Amino acid sequence: MSAHAYLSQLQLAPVALRATTSDSLAPALRSVAVIAKTAADTAGILLADVRAAVSVGSLVSFVDGLDAQSKDDVLDSLQLAQRAANAAADRFADVRNWYQQYLDVLGQIGWVTGQFAFLEREQSEGDLRMDQAALSVLMAIATQNQLAILKEAVAALGSLASSDGTISLFAQMSAREGLGNFQMGSAQRAGNGVVELAMGAYHFRAVDSTDRIVFFKRTTRALKLWTAAQRMTLNTATYAENRAQIRQMLGEERQRAIAAIRLKPL
Repeated sequence: MSAHAYLSQLQLAPVALRATTSDSLAPALRSVAVIAKTAADTAGILLADVRAAVSVGSLVSFVDGLDAQSKDDVLDSLQLAQRAANAAADRFADVRNWYQQYLDVLGQIGWVTGQFAFLEREQSEGDLRMDQAALSVLMAIATQNQLAILKEAVAALGSLASSDGTISLFAQMSAREGLGNFQMGSAQRAGNGVVELAMGAYHFRAVDSTDRIVFFKRTTRALKLWTAAQRMTLNTATYAENRAQIRQMLGEERQRAIAAIRLKPL
């Protein structure tokens, strides 16, 4: 089946923010993945200058040197894969099938991926910073530059007020009633010119049902965390052939599913 035919029959879930999110936050959920020379987020960052963003339930950072079109492609492809997986399986209760669909979509549109081999980490008591646990998984596969910018993005996202649109988007898309499923990664241009993404995948089950458990040091009664990581590469020629169709499929919902994170300028 061609990628065009595959995409034509693919179902996408809507980007449905829960009623607890104020209507006043809607402008803060605008997409950073827009055409060049237009405002990319609420802070007025041009897409070429975006160094980190949330795409549905994924946090992605960009190493300096990645062009605007490549950032656009990364953000859109991750949104497509997540929304297709959300339509095919429960993101929080049926994680195995969710990731199967997620990786299948990425593979169809030009990403070269492997499987996520999840390892379990159980915490019965004591303090846990899940953001640090998530970053540690990427240390074996990410470059120094990728880790540095991703750490900065995690710190910036975690410092946002709970009413901020960006943290609301990420929290609501990645956690529900003590269950979580999120991704963290960093993209860069490799020496051979391809786009590389060091991606970590995480899902957890906790007694504490807070949406912001990802970013805070918690005293836990019980928490199980499953982690996996891999390096992915994007075949830009394959993706370019399907870019217009993917953009059309994402539709108006696309603008609600991506939000830039302001980091300090280089």
